[in-house]
Amino acid sequence: MIQVAAAIIQNEHGQLLIARKKAGTPQDSYERYRGWLEEVEGTPMSKSYKMVVLLAMLDRGPDKWYQPMTPEEAAPFFYEYLMAKEYRKLRDFSDKKTTRLWQYDAGRVAQLVADMPMTKWANGSKGLIAFDGTTFAIQVNFEKESAKTRESVFHWTKEIAEYRLAFYFERKSVLVPG
Repeated sequence: MIQVAAAIIQNEHGQLLIARKKAGTPQDSYERYRGWLEEVEGTPMSKSYKMVVLLAMLDRGPDKWYQPMTPEEAAPFFYEYLMAKEYRKLRDFSDKKTTRLWQYDAGRVAQLVADMPMTKWANGSKGLIAFDGTTFAIQVNFEKESAKTRESVFHWTKEIAEYRLAFYFERKSVLVPG
């Protein structure tokens, strides 16, 4: 099901790019970064953690989102995101190990971020994500691009991450007494 939804996002962006080219605005950034976008769309998610770390990176804005991040830098955003909504907390932050983290412990949350999304994504990536135990990095050189291209890829990446999180939590919804 996710693959079908991801393909729809990919097609929408592709169609938008074709429309821009016809209008005379040369842009090949979608095609240049298609591998990256497919990585974000296609990485398996048994929990929301990978997309939450990506949102933490995106939270730095279009000019810095792709720069490396440590688990310690990601931990506050990661914790806040999962604890901000009861359904997120109950779905992805309520097993034996994470229930102990309901009281914020920066070191333990950073360790969870390192062990789970950063290590798992890097190990399952097609070479576009790396984690050396201390630094999580996107292995794509966005620095060489114009601000406009970086902003486009930023927005596409954010749309995909937000969509995948919404779909994930909707599909895995937990009824919370109101």
